[in-house]
Amino acid sequence: MIDIAKGNLKLVSVNIKNIEGMSTNLQFKSNLIVIYGYNRTGKTILIKCLRYAFKGFRACEADLKKIIGDRINGQIELVFEFKGVLYKIIRGVTESSESVRFLKSKIPYAEFENLPVPKKRAIWSSTNSEELITKTSIKKRGDSLKIFSETLSELKLYPDIIDRLIALDNNQEFKNATESFGSKEGGGYENI
Repeated sequence: MIDIAKGNLKLVSVNIKNIEGMSTNLQFKSNLIVIYGYNRTGKTILIKCLRYAFKGFRACEADLKKIIGDRINGQIELVFEFKGVLYKIIRGVTESSESVRFLKSKIPYAEFENLPVPKKRAIWSSTNSEELITKTSIKKRGDSLKIFSETLSELKLYPDIIDRLIALDNNQEFKNATESFGSKEGGGYENI
């Protein structure tokens, strides 16, 4: 059985600007997120953006020029909660470089949930957050994952979060992952 206990990572929001033709802002209200839709509607790009946020563009062996297309730059802002604390990853990309910034909110997630939208944006100001990684330019492929994974390891967030978050690329993987849920936990998978 998989333990669906408090302490698991919860996606809060993702803001994508000019990544493989996608620009969107999504807010997540549930612990379980199912991404579905017709072909060519952006599901794979969204999953790639989650990978890019945690691992970096170069660590995913992405072609930086292809990622931003005819745009000057692109960016992913991913906000997640872990053990009652909010974190924000900001990944930037141009055709020749990428950057990462990692923030920790000083406002607990329980308080954040009840804030009005304008105040939710303000939690990332310098007075309400702490920079775990200041904006850092990534020069080569291995640097991105090393810098970020060391910080995540200190927080006891890595590698479990990446595996739990972005491993489900297809229906068979989804079926395999959810078969371990019992009806007691409210999960499960049935063939239709």
